[in-house]
Amino acid sequence: MALINNDFSTAISFLERSNISSPNNPEVLRNLGWAYTMMGDIKKGIILLQRALNIAPEDELIMEDLGVALLTQ
Repeated sequence: MALINNDFSTAISFLERSNISSPNNPEVLRNLGWAYTMMGDIKKGIILLQRALNIAPEDELIMEDLGVALLTQ
């Protein structure tokens, strides 16, 4: 919900915990990467999005978010 409301700081807090309890979940990594990108930590966001894409190479949402993040840098 925090991500939808553009509360990226809160979203990162929740997603980091989710990533610990469910590591290598591409949806968690995608959302975490997007949140970091939107907070201005584009390098970390790109790394997380690339990791998500390696796990789920056919996921179009990950590809789109990664594309936007790469254009942002």
